[in-house]
Amino acid sequence: MIIIAAMLLAGLVVIGLVFMLALRNWTIAEARTEVRLRSPDTPTVSYVVPTGQDPAKLMTALVREGFVSLDDVGGGTRRLLIECDEVDRTKVRRILEHVDRNGFDEVAKHSGRVRFDDETEVA
Repeated sequence: MIIIAAMLLAGLVVIGLVFMLALRNWTIAEARTEVRLRSPDTPTVSYVVPTGQDPAKLMTALVREGFVSLDDVGGGTRRLLIECDEVDRTKVRRILEHVDRNGFDEVAKHSGRVRFDDETEVA
């Protein structure tokens, strides 16, 4: 009986350690991605996420098409910082425009054309 309890305890400790290591690796990878995207040498575009829009839906759509993005909240505004070469801006814009626009409350949001922060007008 004591042996079974000791084995269960050891198993729980091992599972906990594996979970902690996986979480640590994920956190380190996220930190490296953030450093890379914030580097002045990395071409990026910044997109203000409309109020009520779930940024996870946008990020998922971008990942499916091979783009890396970062959810950036600062100054009361939520933005996506997206790694994007100049030639891919149109593709990123198209991806963001075609994401399901239902918000958190499942009410459809209509944001119109996507405009990046460095643009005065939509290209």
